[in-house]
Amino acid sequence: MPSVTATVPPPPLRFVEYRLPGSCQVRAYTSKRALVSRDDAERGTTELLLLDLSSGRNRSLLSMPVAGAQGLVFSGCTLSDDVVAWEEVSPRDADFPEETVWRLFACGYDASKGLVGSPVLVDGSDRGARSRPLFHVDGQAVVWLSNARRAGGYSGRVQRFDVASGERSTVLEAATPFDTLSLSERRVLVTRETTSGAEEVLSLSPGERKPTVTKLSGGMPSHFPAMHDGAVAWAVLKPDKPWPDLFLSDSKGRRLLAPDALDPVFAGDYLFYESNEASDAPRDHCQYGSIWGIRPGTDGKFRLLLTEVSVEGWWQTALAQGYVDDVFVVHNDLSPWNGGKDRSTLVRVYRFQRRG
Repeated sequence: MPSVTATVPPPPLRFVEYRLPGSCQVRAYTSKRALVSRDDAERGTTELLLLDLSSGRNRSLLSMPVAGAQGLVFSGCTLSDDVVAWEEVSPRDADFPEETVWRLFACGYDASKGLVGSPVLVDGSDRGARSRPLFHVDGQAVVWLSNARRAGGYSGRVQRFDVASGERSTVLEAATPFDTLSLSERRVLVTRETTSGAEEVLSLSPGERKPTVTKLSGGMPSHFPAMHDGAVAWAVLKPDKPWPDLFLSDSKGRRLLAPDALDPVFAGDYLFYESNEASDAPRDHCQYGSIWGIRPGTDGKFRLLLTEVSVEGWWQTALAQGYVDDVFVVHNDLSPWNGGKDRSTLVRVYRFQRRG
């Protein structure tokens, strides 16, 4: 398989940068706002914040888990311009997966007022009966994947729940488990391993019954594939490597985009991704974190950001972020680095000209 090796200067992208107090992570974003989780290590608590991407103002959405009295804590979360969804999980699930308890909640919100009404329990499972959910929000609806335990293995099911109407439906189901779930431009992207051991992406738009199937190569994806305008990007973890390789399929064919890279995000005319780099200088052996980009259909990639991790922190993309045509957001939690002297998080918002 050919590789993308040429590098080009980065395009002159405009951005604004905000500084949030504490250890934060951008979990998801739209053109207007981002959902941010802020952890307080000393108290062992997590708060969900709504960040306005134009002004930098933020407000608290949730400071306590709904099922906190049952010992559950915040985990993943995501949003649209209308609805926020989040998972609450028993904190010992990593050590005792068979005892995992999880609840998936959703609620409408107003950007100036916070949550509207009471959170709705979308789904849940006790004692590992079903796998923890992978979920996204499409307008007023939550779309989620959970594999159910059965004799001899797991069966896969993707469901959709409309928070406004309460209507529930099945999007996709199979007698074998699904691996990942993404959502981009209202298309649901589900990966699964075939009987031959290959990996494929099943994609459906709302109302479609038969998914479009895209075969992947290189092995099983280690993170969430991304798709836009006929291009697909996916990362594959090799047995002897700590970081995966990132592949791209576009009008140029299938190519190895970068080794030691992951978390692809399509935004505007570009595909962005994280990369782990090491210094070539023998004196320091420094680790560098970087954000790279490429315009699909071209042969040159560009480095957008580069930091020495131990001093300047690590810029990260939002995990499984869907396509947004006019904005790309990265964050850099400075708390773990530089001896903990700076307990804040930088959020950088790149803006593009809207298409059309």
